Amino acid sequence: MIFNNPEFKKNMKLELSATRLLIPAFMLALAAWIGWSTGDGGRWDNTPELYSNARSMTYWMFGFGFIFSIIWGSYLTSNSLFGEMRQKTWDFVRMSSLAPQKILFGKLFGATAVVWIISLLGILPVLILASHDLFVTGGYHRPAYWTLTSLFSSLIAWMILSYSFVMLASLYTYSRASRHTTIGAVILVLVAGLFIGGMISSFYVSEFRVYEVCRNFSYVGSKGPLQCIVQNPYVIDGLKYSLSKIEMVDWYGLKLFPLDAFAINMIFAAFWTVVGLYRSLRDSLQYKDTPYVWVLFLLSTVIFISGFDLDGNAYAKIAFIFIAATMIPVCIKEAANRISYRKFYESLEQKKYKEALSLTPLWGISFLFFIISSPVIFMFFNKGFSAAGYTAFYVTVILYSIRDILAIHVISWRPSVRSPIVGIAVYFFLMYFLLPVILKLILGKNTVGDFGMMGQVGQAQLNLMTFIMLHSVIILTLFIPFKKGVENIIAKNDK
Repeated sequence: MIFNNPEFKKNMKLELSATRLLIPAFMLALAAWIGWSTGDGGRWDNTPELYSNARSMTYWMFGFGFIFSIIWGSYLTSNSLFGEMRQKTWDFVRMSSLAPQKILFGKLFGATAVVWIISLLGILPVLILASHDLFVTGGYHRPAYWTLTSLFSSLIAWMILSYSFVMLASLYTYSRASRHTTIGAVILVLVAGLFIGGMISSFYVSEFRVYEVCRNFSYVGSKGPLQCIVQNPYVIDGLKYSLSKIEMVDWYGLKLFPLDAFAINMIFAAFWTVVGLYRSLRDSLQYKDTPYVWVLFLLSTVIFISGFDLDGNAYAKIAFIFIAATMIPVCIKEAANRISYRKFYESLEQKKYKEALSLTPLWGISFLFFIISSPVIFMFFNKGFSAAGYTAFYVTVILYSIRDILAIHVISWRPSVRSPIVGIAVYFFLMYFLLPVILKLILGKNTVGDFGMMGQVGQAQLNLMTFIMLHSVIILTLFIPFKKGVENIIAKNDK
């Protein structure tokens, strides 16, 4: 995979140089020095000076890592693929004897070799050094090495997730002959990264954050002296401190620290993004695969998400929505490929069922999976979710899915729409934001305008019936041009 991989060797030769290593190494050292030097010395919370300096350096490492490891690394990954597309060499790679896994490994780790070296041999060791002064007693809630293991797992999975995502976006734009560039893919990573980075840093900080106990006083009796109210405080340099409270996350009965739970989520997301990238590369290289991996992805994700229990049945609802949401991106991608639909119809007509299975639209599999699996999720993961509320929620998502699938195809197949992706974005803005707001303003609070994805208005039977009638009209209206488009595909095939 490494030593016998021409793609990896090529990218390593292009990226590795003394200058490209020394400049980020110098910037890393400078950021670490500034972070340590600008610690506030515990002036506002009376924490020890070393603790305060280590905390400041940790924040600076998070900032440097986000800019360098995530944003810059994603740019290099995307630019490596886009660069080959611009220089017309990507077709040579596709026609070569290189296996898709070698291309994937070469792009993910070869094009970002400098980023991986600086991150693994620079940023992570600095965070370990800082942890010695943050976890003064070797760990507060648990041993510090467990916390660092979860942190590093989250960060590495985040890097792989970001790089795989921009490669997926690059392959998508190539398949659509789009003019989107490297910057467009990286902007999405930046926006998502602000959330992911904020979650990781807040969970990590919660495990080493300490407060001076004697800022929290309690009177003994009505006129007695003030006392510190925290029992069994930590003593650091002669001062007493209390710890921040951590809410544990339940996953199938296992009590997880929030950082551990988030690390598991990041690893899971990174794994399936890499699998999706591998399958997309195989598709780009003209391999034909049956969609069993997509079924495994849906099944494993539903089981994984449904196991979390932090707020009643909230995660069961998320599992519902996730299955439905998977239809949208694959439907956008597949709706533009009329040839694939034509081949699918032709395979069915000629009774080539194995070939037809490999051409089956993934959005159709997602829709069928939702219809079958949603009642199962309700039965096994139901916690206070009433049958009436579930029914309204189930009907809502089915109607939304049918409406959106038809709309995506109609927009993609309409010759007058120059940029289908823009038209689809406008459609979603109108249907999921603007229209509900307008209906709420016109008809009032408890109306069909409130009937959203979460089934919040499903309690009102009249509201549900109005919603069903309204969307039945929309679906029938969209079905007419959709049927015409399908007939055109079949007619061309018959010719």
